[in-house]
Amino acid sequence: MKKQKAIKVLLIEDDEDDYVLFKKLLGDIKNIPYQLTWASNYEKGLALISEKAHDIYIFDYLLGQNTAIDLLIHCRALEIKAPIILLTGLSNQAADIAAMQLGAADFLEKGEITSITLERSMRHAAAQGAVLEELKASEKKFRGIFEHSYDVIYLAKEDGTILDINPSAQRVFGYSKVELLKMNAAKLYDNEEDRIKLLNDAHKTQISSNNEIVYRDKQGNKKHCIVSASFQDTDEFGQPTYVAVIRDITQRKKIEKELIIAEKNAVIGRVVHTLAHEIRSPLASIYLAIELLQKELNHDPMYLDIVKRSSRQIDSIIKEFLQSATHPEVKMQKHSIAKILTEALAHVSDRAALNNISIENSMNGDNCNIMADKENLKIAIVNILVNAIEAVENKSGRVKVKTIQTGKMVNIEIEDNGTGIPESSLSNIFEPYYTSKNNGMGLGLAATHNIIHSLNGTIEVESEVGKGTKFIIGLECI
Repeated sequence: MKKQKAIKVLLIEDDEDDYVLFKKLLGDIKNIPYQLTWASNYEKGLALISEKAHDIYIFDYLLGQNTAIDLLIHCRALEIKAPIILLTGLSNQAADIAAMQLGAADFLEKGEITSITLERSMRHAAAQGAVLEELKASEKKFRGIFEHSYDVIYLAKEDGTILDINPSAQRVFGYSKVELLKMNAAKLYDNEEDRIKLLNDAHKTQISSNNEIVYRDKQGNKKHCIVSASFQDTDEFGQPTYVAVIRDITQRKKIEKELIIAEKNAVIGRVVHTLAHEIRSPLASIYLAIELLQKELNHDPMYLDIVKRSSRQIDSIIKEFLQSATHPEVKMQKHSIAKILTEALAHVSDRAALNNISIENSMNGDNCNIMADKENLKIAIVNILVNAIEAVENKSGRVKVKTIQTGKMVNIEIEDNGTGIPESSLSNIFEPYYTSKNNGMGLGLAATHNIIHSLNGTIEVESEVGKGTKFIIGLECI
């Protein structure tokens, strides 16, 4: 039979009589072998604790000018994992509580100790230490998952008070952890009703998974996310808490949207090129025949002039169709974003002035230079500005233009207080030939979209009916 390994016990006790008594009590324990080491004062005890060589630590509460509390603080600093038992001559509730808070496993009165109570205390302390160690390991593992998860994870009360949140939240929402812990989770939601629905679903089904919810970051930008939430145990006041896991899919949504638009544009482009070819051939013949007829006929050629003008108009429309279906040719050069914006604003200033519409210009990316085709980018910005001017009412209309530079990226925001765009139309506004204007062809924003993407930029739109529309163009500074 394998010999049982002795449990190493360190006793820190400055009274030799108490040490002798303790040694005898320990010797009376027969079922488990113990190896006792004695430190006769505080300083020797500190040195032996630092070796981290013992399975159980037993401290007398009073050690000259120091106390066991000082030893417990030292043990905590050294991350001692073995169980610690304190000995005292008198019961002291305040000291007992302080010791327990610092990690003591048990608190024994010297006059009441027997070999049975000592053995039981050490056995329970060892078992408790093993459980605590397992809990700490588990906590460390899950804390690691929590801290390093790419998804946002937060713990909150049902009223929205955030109790804990992981570092990914700063990447997604732009707030520091300190700011978030002072906030209510409701502030992050674009629509408070989404949060209420999420929690109601979690109440009914224990966990509510794969909910697509829109949040707002610190700058007010929309964040499209997939969210799951589940209720946990109640807090110390009996209030239920819940855990939410948030995955940011904003970029994925953008890419999906761009792919859909690109696929539609590709189909439309093929159709337009085919129609243009089929129409231009007979149109050229008509135009040539009219030229010959005009030379032969002696009467007033007015009607033939009408046909010629209409033919030229048809040819012009075909050219515009072709331009909208083709990615513009770009001549990339280094340009100041502030200068391009200034020229675009000058281009529409007369139109705005005639309608008594104010344009507010605030640039925060004045030092940003970009690689771009200046004329094409100016056309794209002018298209958006013209749409904004046409969307607002005379005199009360207002268009705001600003740039926001963050690191190597600059955003151009063009916002109006016009009629707004219905949500059902937002996904279609960059498609060719889609328009809500009576006299429009729906090519301006399609051309703008193609120009921005030819510059490896991004373009987004946010709108609310009756409140206005905001276009956001993202470009990279050099």
